[in-house]
Amino acid sequence: MEIFLRLITHSSSFHADDIFSYAMLSYIFPQHELVRTRNNLDLDEHDIVFDVGMVYNPVERKFDHHQKNNPKRECGIPYSAFGLLWKHFGLTFLSKFIFQKHMMFVWNMIDEEFVKEIDCGDNGYIVEGFENVTDKNSVGKLIGSFNAFGNNDDNFKNTADIALQLLKARCLQ
Repeated sequence: MEIFLRLITHSSSFHADDIFSYAMLSYIFPQHELVRTRNNLDLDEHDIVFDVGMVYNPVERKFDHHQKNNPKRECGIPYSAFGLLWKHFGLTFLSKFIFQKHMMFVWNMIDEEFVKEIDCGDNGYIVEGFENVTDKNSVGKLIGSFNAFGNNDDNFKNTADIALQLLKARCLQ
């Protein structure tokens, strides 16, 4: 039996956290439908909702960070949607192309050096070591610049394809 999976995020302008979230999830779940909306939907148990909905509940597969009392890392930095998804799906993602014996090392490195920067940038949170999140050449700003080509689903997916290659390349360094 084939499982119908929808990856659901917000419509309108996209940011690094929803692009990298979709890039990772679409790689893990290649058979899916992308839904970009701000409307309430009837959700199925297989749907994954990210960066929209005001709920973080991994059991219900809801990964938003915009709610009051948003989830934070142990160091106090608020998670972005990508940070939350990396926490729960990062090892599954890595298992597709990284040897098992290296997975925890790579997961931790990417979390510390890449995902945390996206968390900071998306939340406007500047901390020592991540001062560049406001720089025009930061990953977040570069991904956001693709909005110039439109915020339609095709551009979203094309930008996510680029982000996936960046993420995989960073994991393989």
